[in-house]
Amino acid sequence: KYQYTFGLRYGISDRFEVDVALPLVNQKIENYFVLKMPVVNTDFSVSSKLKGIGIGDLNLTLKYQVIPEKEKRITLTIFGDVTFPTGQKNPTDIKDFNDYKLPTGTGYFSSGLWVYARKIMYPYSITTLLNYNYNFWGSKIMDPEVATPTKFKKGDRFMASGSFNFHLNDW
Repeated sequence: KYQYTFGLRYGISDRFEVDVALPLVNQKIENYFVLKMPVVNTDFSVSSKLKGIGIGDLNLTLKYQVIPEKEKRITLTIFGDVTFPTGQKNPTDIKDFNDYKLPTGTGYFSSGLWVYARKIMYPYSITTLLNYNYNFWGSKIMDPEVATPTKFKKGDRFMASGSFNFHLNDW
């Protein structure tokens, strides 16, 4: 799967920023399997090459720097983001179970809250990031042979990360 994201970032002020990201998705799945049936001395093979090309789901992010960076204190930034299901959520051009075009979108809205903190003590810096992402209910065709959409909810996500960095220059 390849994804090329086109983004637009606009700083409303020194501390407030808006980001919009729209991905172009290019994915391909190739399957090949052989079923061996020794009792009847037969092999049965199935192969498929599935592709999906198109726009993905649009993401809108708002960032606000709550505590600006100063020499003796950390910087603290809060992000809020919403992902809109703008990509194709269902398989298209369905001919049979292994001949159709893959969807490029997820089929559900998603919303997240991020907290980012950084402290620079040149030539070192320490960063931490916390994120909670809530995924809303959606519906889409899960099986290309069954044309009725299925209601689903992908699990929510909590992420925590951190890093210790060594800076080679001061910019």
